[in-house]
Amino acid sequence: MRNLGLTAFVLTTCVLVPAAVHHLRAGHDQVLKFGAPDAQELELGGATIHAKLDHAIVDPGEAIHLTLAASGATGKRLDVGVLVYGSSGSEGDRVPSPPVAVAHETVRLPIDASGNGTKEIAVALRGAAFNQYMDTAFSHYTVLVMAPKAADRLALLHRRAQLIGGDEGIPYYNKSGERFMQLYAWGGDLEGEDAKLFAEGAVARLAAHTRSINRAIAIETPATTAVGQVFTVAVVVKNPGKKAATGLELSLDTPAGVLDESEGISALVMPDTATFDLAAGESRRFEFRVMPDEVGVLGLHARVTCNGDECEAVDALTSSGTFDATEIVPAKAADPAPAIIGAK
Repeated sequence: MRNLGLTAFVLTTCVLVPAAVHHLRAGHDQVLKFGAPDAQELELGGATIHAKLDHAIVDPGEAIHLTLAASGATGKRLDVGVLVYGSSGSEGDRVPSPPVAVAHETVRLPIDASGNGTKEIAVALRGAAFNQYMDTAFSHYTVLVMAPKAADRLALLHRRAQLIGGDEGIPYYNKSGERFMQLYAWGGDLEGEDAKLFAEGAVARLAAHTRSINRAIAIETPATTAVGQVFTVAVVVKNPGKKAATGLELSLDTPAGVLDESEGISALVMPDTATFDLAAGESRRFEFRVMPDEVGVLGLHARVTCNGDECEAVDALTSSGTFDATEIVPAKAADPAPAIIGAK
């Protein structure tokens, strides 16, 4: 986070609050603006297809919209294969599990006399596993656009993919799993028909994301605020368990992107952490002072970690954080001083 030279940042102490506060859903429109939507082109049957998503991030279970625009096509229609996979949550493991299958569809684009055609489809982003060990505010999805035959091939390999041998040592992929991962993620030299179906320029790969929302952690933040002005972000934390929890630490970070931390803006947060204990069912409210120095959409990620003796009792609280956002707008220009009119 940037050191903005702020000298008068003050922490507001925590207070008890009713649990009903956890149902606030402010910031959804701002979350949709966080990050630029992905777009790529591919070549299929002599046509060029421009594939674009409408958003970079949505809520879990919410639909993301994919627009396919073809040019230079022949005939009255063009079929396009679409696959969507979500994170397995095991990224970072020595042998991660294959991704989660979310959608498999053949999309038919009507083509006009000029060789152009457009079609939009909606895909609900659900099923991706959240990786709590990678300290991320998002679950990740990959949208693949390709020839229908290539999509069918990849989907078949995924259905047959398995990890085996885990009981006797390090697990490994079966033959289908190894082939799937090569085509999906690893790359390398391809042979036979795969070399054509999955050649460079024959597949568009788009990134999509859902934000983490933990019902035990709620963020209260203004929808918009002016750049260079300090504003308050409140985080309400509830212990959903039936046992007291000690050694808890709440952090409020400002991730600057869903994948690349240089994508967006950040801000100074004071304090960036708070330590506390919670009785069973207890809620507390913490206030942080935040000062942004750039115009854009500021991401806010609140997460609780446990360093106490009863951490398993609060797994629901520590398994993920909650992400929200505030739009930082230009400051209003000061009104000009009134003219002084007088007589000599």
